[in-house]
Amino acid sequence: MKDILKLTGILTLICTVCTVILAAVNAVTQAPIALAKEKNILEAAKKVLPPGAEPVFVEALTAREDQKVRTNVVFVAKDAAGTVQAVAVQGVSKNGYGGPVMLMVGIAADGTLINFEVIEQTETPGLGTKITEEPFRKRLIRRPDGTPRPIVGTQWKVTRDGGEIDAVTAATISSRAAIEAVRDAIATYEAVKSRL
Repeated sequence: MKDILKLTGILTLICTVCTVILAAVNAVTQAPIALAKEKNILEAAKKVLPPGAEPVFVEALTAREDQKVRTNVVFVAKDAAGTVQAVAVQGVSKNGYGGPVMLMVGIAADGTLINFEVIEQTETPGLGTKITEEPFRKRLIRRPDGTPRPIVGTQWKVTRDGGEIDAVTAATISSRAAIEAVRDAIATYEAVKSRL
């Protein structure tokens, strides 16, 4: 009986020490991870805005979904006169094949899609990750005739679902998730554009 109590005490001590170590590591790494994530979001905003445009943080639009709080970040680029040139808006889809897909979407002042940048994804390497590659990017931001795709009037779905955008071969779920993230960014843009 004494052996069982001794082993229980030792195991409890080991678990307590491990818990304290893990909590300390989490406390030390939490701030640098958050800073790196913010930097990635800002860099993505720079990539989706016109060349030379400097993104300025406007607001973070928060929504509740399925008992979770989700925030979409909005940046704006203005010219010297203060006129909005373009907006960079974060969009998220929780329906990726490997998990959530987070994009930064650039929208021009005329309401056309400029570009998008994948911020976060855990899709299948070699298949779902093709949403980050140029062929899919071109299909998403340009119409087949090469003109920029307007955010209003476009069927933001894959062709298989009655939309206008060809999915990545063998990665329809990832393509759907990327398009859903674009729709989410457009919805955020529509919600904040009057305040820009």
